Amino acid sequence: QLLDRATLDWISHCVHSYKTYNKEVMSIMIRNTGSTAFCPGVDIKSLYPDMDAFTSKWQPEARTYYRKVQELAWDLASIAYPPTVSVMNGFVGGPGLSFGLNCHYACGTSNTVIALTEPASGFVPYGGASFRYAKLPRKLGFYLALTGVPVSGIDTFFSELVSHFAPEHLYDDVIHSLEDSQYRGFSAVRMALCDGLMMDKLIPKEARRAFSFQPHLDAIERCFSHDDIESVLRALEEEKTAWSQETRELILKAAPTSIKVTFEMLKLAESMAFEECLQMENRALLNMMERADYETGLRTVLSKDAASGEGGEVGGATTTAAAAPMWSPPRIEDVSKSTVQQVLTQIHDQDDFRVGIVVEDIEGGELKVNTEPKLDYKWLQDGHVEPVHREKLSEEELFDMGLITDEMVEAVERYSQDPAVERREDPDVSAGDLGFGEQDGDDQADEDIVGLELPEDEATGNKEQ
Repeated sequence: QLLDRATLDWISHCVHSYKTYNKEVMSIMIRNTGSTAFCPGVDIKSLYPDMDAFTSKWQPEARTYYRKVQELAWDLASIAYPPTVSVMNGFVGGPGLSFGLNCHYACGTSNTVIALTEPASGFVPYGGASFRYAKLPRKLGFYLALTGVPVSGIDTFFSELVSHFAPEHLYDDVIHSLEDSQYRGFSAVRMALCDGLMMDKLIPKEARRAFSFQPHLDAIERCFSHDDIESVLRALEEEKTAWSQETRELILKAAPTSIKVTFEMLKLAESMAFEECLQMENRALLNMMERADYETGLRTVLSKDAASGEGGEVGGATTTAAAAPMWSPPRIEDVSKSTVQQVLTQIHDQDDFRVGIVVEDIEGGELKVNTEPKLDYKWLQDGHVEPVHREKLSEEELFDMGLITDEMVEAVERYSQDPAVERREDPDVSAGDLGFGEQDGDDQADEDIVGLELPEDEATGNKEQ
């Protein structure tokens, strides 16, 4: 369904509560009933009940709504226990990307359709979408984000948007496996997914060759590897193929400011950690909400959906023919670099934020992990019933979660006993830099096995590694 404020509040509160207070929960699974839509987009009529009274300044309700989407993305993607699973059996767009793609295990079915269409609506990616799309192979994420082209069925697995793919009914077996499991933690969830989804089943070679984007991957990588969107458009024009011309037209139809900002966000996200992308998205969406294109996009979507008899949504489904929106400015070349930088960097008082789990310095040969989230920013506490008070995890729990492995302990011991090695003075080392969150397992699965599972570092959300 379209995501209204009440549903978002309920999902956000449930996930945050289970992750913070209930230590008996083995895992959190989010799935939709039916096979039409997982979450196609924002319910505009719930967010803006009176569009006639809309002003160019963003309203508090919308500001709170999108902040909660960002909070939910972090709650789901953080490596804190328990592990999260999403089963997207239908259309996924807008805020649906936040709690669909950011789970530790993002699962698809034959009904799954994923699309990022914010630039076409005068907005920017949010909910961690910039991070997920920027990490897709061969610049595929740039192509999908800038054109709004949907990815469906088995293509969601081949494009690496989902970590697992199987028929819908098999996910019921996953739930039964989790209920009967004698273990807890990521290993238990992995075993349930492997058993329930029949991971040893073979993918027919015909299905591999049927990857929809395979014929264009070389051209996508060639065209979208440039440093600015103007060069991308020139490269598409020089390709002189039907596909390249169609792609170019899709980009030119979208809001010029949104296109340039989205392209820059993806470029930056390629080398950013997840929490950095959330911060960048938060700044960008707040600044874009103050621009005229945001209102233009809302009214355009509402008018198209009214013509087709549907409810309003942003980042949602395909729209019917209507008058082309009047973007400001109207051309990509009219959007200055300073405008893009302003959208990405201007801070709105206490709406800026930082979250993360950090590794403290190594003392006396002991590896110290600070499992307390950084709650020094007010935004993270807003919308929750009470501030987070997380107990320190024991060494046994850290091992069970995969945060510490025997190899890490041995490395620390060697480090502490080697007098020739200079000690670190920098106390801030990111968890990703030390490989935290990665699980033990094979790095390379046999290409003929439907392992339907990404390498462990990607399945646990650390796609930057």
